[in-house]
Amino acid sequence: LGMNNPKITVLECSRLNDQVLLLLTEGIGKLQSLEKLHIDFKNLDHIGSTGFEGILLLLAKLQKLRKLHLDISGLTFKSELIAKLGSFIARLRKLESVHLSFPGCRNIDDEIILQFMNNLVKAKGLKELCLDFLKRNRTTVVSASHIIQKISSFNKLTKLNFSFGSHFSQKELFELCNEISKMPQLST
Repeated sequence: LGMNNPKITVLECSRLNDQVLLLLTEGIGKLQSLEKLHIDFKNLDHIGSTGFEGILLLLAKLQKLRKLHLDISGLTFKSELIAKLGSFIARLRKLESVHLSFPGCRNIDDEIILQFMNNLVKAKGLKELCLDFLKRNRTTVVSASHIIQKISSFNKLTKLNFSFGSHFSQKELFELCNEISKMPQLST
């Protein structure tokens, strides 16, 4: 871990469980002057809700955080924790850049995405937002449209990237593009 820009990457680590993750997040939480954090947990099926709650508690401690990259691809946890994640992120007043990747998270449905966005929209200082929901079979144009409508309320946002795994019709894509075009502050 570098002190200025810690990056935690855990790939196929059979010994990492909820209790070890809680200890790890507790230790990182002591670095309260931290400005950038990159956490990458790909396909760790044995990390559950308790470990994910540890990540939420970590975010609550890092009030100087400006950049967050969180990849929780394929983790299994209570879906309502994703809605809570939006709320915890919104409390980080100095946060400018967020990259959240949820590909393969089977328990995230449209309702959870809507709750997540309703909480995340309170993060008024965001300049960059990347949301990756690829490989989710249940994303619909309703949640994609809702996300775009919510994103339009981020008046400081200059960079937007989001990915969905659904196949939208031409009409649905046109509607989504129409919503995006209402955000003149985005850079091209």
